[in-house]
Amino acid sequence: MERHVLESLLAGDDEASAAALAALRSGVTYRVFDTTHPAERHAGVFKLRLRRMRLHGVDPLGWNEWCGSSASMAGRCAEG
Repeated sequence: MERHVLESLLAGDDEASAAALAALRSGVTYRVFDTTHPAERHAGVFKLRLRRMRLHGVDPLGWNEWCGSSASMAGRCAEG
């Protein structure tokens, strides 16, 4: 997928889209796969990333607020 096409897909008003778009425009590398994955798989990946960020003393901006406001993800956001 070409960069400009991916940028158009990230045109949302939410914080995650804005952060992803800013990273993309700064020149980060990316890969797009032609498959889908269940939400639980993504939640598990982000749970591991959150744990690693905390181990290194990095503040996960907005993550705790999002988890607290999302009823569907509340159980998956808890630290394990």
